[in-house]
Amino acid sequence: MLTENKKKIILDLLKKGIEHHGTKNYHDAVKSYKKVLIIDNKNYDAIRHLGIANLDQGIYEKAEHFFKKAISIRSDLPEAYNNLATVFLKLRKYEKATEYYNACLKINSSYLPAINNVASMHNKLGQGDKAIKFASMAYAAQPDNILSIRNYAHAKVLNGGAFEGITLLKKIADEHNEPESMNLLGNCYRETGELKLSLECYHKVLQIDPTNPHAFYHLTESKKNDLTKTQIDKVIKKLEGKSFEGTYEDAVRCFGLYNFFDFNKNYKEAFTYLKKANQIVNKLLNPHLNNEKVYLKAIKKSLTKELIEKYKVYGSKSEKPIFIIGMPRSGTTLIEQILGSHSEVFGAGELPYIPHTIIAPSYNFNNEGEKRYETINNWISKDTISRWSDHYLKLISKIYDYDDSPRVTDKLPHNFIHLGMIKILFPKAKIIYCKRDAMDNCLSLLKTAFEQDHYYFYDQKLIALYYNLHLEFMDYWKNECEINMYTLNHEELINDPKNTISKVLNFCNLKWEDNCMMFHKSKRRVSTASATQVRQPINKKSIRAWEKYKDNLQLMIKTLQ
Repeated sequence: MLTENKKKIILDLLKKGIEHHGTKNYHDAVKSYKKVLIIDNKNYDAIRHLGIANLDQGIYEKAEHFFKKAISIRSDLPEAYNNLATVFLKLRKYEKATEYYNACLKINSSYLPAINNVASMHNKLGQGDKAIKFASMAYAAQPDNILSIRNYAHAKVLNGGAFEGITLLKKIADEHNEPESMNLLGNCYRETGELKLSLECYHKVLQIDPTNPHAFYHLTESKKNDLTKTQIDKVIKKLEGKSFEGTYEDAVRCFGLYNFFDFNKNYKEAFTYLKKANQIVNKLLNPHLNNEKVYLKAIKKSLTKELIEKYKVYGSKSEKPIFIIGMPRSGTTLIEQILGSHSEVFGAGELPYIPHTIIAPSYNFNNEGEKRYETINNWISKDTISRWSDHYLKLISKIYDYDDSPRVTDKLPHNFIHLGMIKILFPKAKIIYCKRDAMDNCLSLLKTAFEQDHYYFYDQKLIALYYNLHLEFMDYWKNECEINMYTLNHEELINDPKNTISKVLNFCNLKWEDNCMMFHKSKRRVSTASATQVRQPINKKSIRAWEKYKDNLQLMIKTLQ
C-alpha cells in the first residue's frame, strides 16, 4: 500500500514528466516516468506515458510494449487501447488499429480522443461515409477543438461538401497558423484544380514546419519545383543517420528529395533517395505476395465462366456504370478525367462500393479475400445479386455532387480483381482496362508516396511480380471467362489522343464532344496520386521515363521478363 507521501511524490513526478514531454524534452520526461516506477512498478499512468513518449519519437516497438503492459494492468480503462491503436495507425496496420479503437470505444463509447482518431483514420483512407459518422460526433461534442473541426472539414470534402470543408479549414488555418490544417487545405485546393492556391498553402506550412513531409513532397511534385537550397538542405539534414529504419514521414521526405533531384536531372542522387524511401516503407509493411497468389487461385477455382453465365441473368439491366480498371498508375485517372469532361458522364473517382458491397477486399490481408471467394456458393443467389446491384446504384445516386448524368465512372483500379462479380452484377456495364508499358508503370509505382496501403509497390522485385500477377488476372477474365472490355493502351492515348478518345467514346456508346480534349481544364475533384498531372494537357514526358534509371532497375527488368 502506498503512503500518502509516496502518492504525492508520484503525482509530482508525473506532472514534471508531462511538462518535459510537452516541450519535447523526452529524455527528462522518460527519467521522471521511470522514477515513478521505482516507487510503484505497476503505475498505469507512468507506463502509459512511457508509451506516449516512445510513440511521439517514432519508436513504435517500445511504444507498443508499454501500451500493452498498461492494458494488462488496467484493462478497464480506454486510454491505453486508444494509444495502442494509434501505434498501429502510424505503422499503417489499419486492421489492428481498428481492433483496438473498437476495444477502446467498447469501454467508453463517448471517448472523444478515440472518436477523433477513428475519424482521422477513415479520412486518411478516403472512406468518407465512415469518416463523417465519427467526425460529426466529435465536432458536435467539441465544436471549438481544432482536431474535431479538421476531421469534420476533411470528411465533408470527401463526401462532396468541398465548399463547407474548405471554408472551415481556411478559418482554422488562418486563426491558428496550424500546419496540419494548412496542409489539408492545400490538398483540397490541389484536388479541385486550384494548384496555385495549393502551392501557397504548402509554402506556408514549410514556413511553420520547415521539414514537414507532406508539404515538402507536394511542392516537389509541382512543375515549378521552386524550393530553395536552404529548404532542401534542412530536409536532408533531418534524414542524416537514418537508413531504412525511419518512419513513414521520413520515407515521404525521401520521395520528395527523389522528385527534386529527378527534376534537376541529378539522377544518381535521385535514385539514392528513391531507394531509401522504398526500403523504409517496405520494412514497415512487411508484405507477403504469396497471399495474392492464393487469392488468384481461389478466384479462378470459385468464379468460373459457367458461374458468371449462370448468375449474370439476375444482374441489373442498367448501363449507367463505366468501370475503369488496371494497375494503379496505368492511366486510370487520365481516362476518367477525359470521360468526366463529357456532358453525359459523371466522374465519381475511386469508389470503394464494389469491394464493400461484395465484402471482398482488394488485397488478401489475413486471407480474408481468399476465404470470401472460397465460400461463394454460400452467399451468391438471385436475391443477393439483385439487392447488391440496386444497393450500388443507390450509393452512386447519393454521392454529394452527383449531377444525374446518365453514365458514371468508377475508377477503382483494383476492381480488376472483382471483374467476375462486376459482370454478374452489371452485365451491360462497360469496362475499360488501362494498360501501360510495364517498366513505366512499375517505376511510376516505385516513385509514388501513396496515402493508402499498396503492400507490393515499395520493392523492385515485388512490384514486377505483382504486375505479372495482375496480367494473370486479366488473362483469366478476358480469355477464359470471355468478359468483354476495351483495352486502352496508355501509349496510344498519349501519341494519338483524338483518335484513341474517339474509340473509347464509341465503345461506351457516347458521341464525340470537344470538351473531352480539354479535360485538363475541368474543375472536378481528383483525389488520386495523379491529381497534379491531369490538370495539364497530354504530354509525352512519362513515356519510357524508366530508361534514365535503366542501370538501377535491372532487378525489375529481369523480373518482368
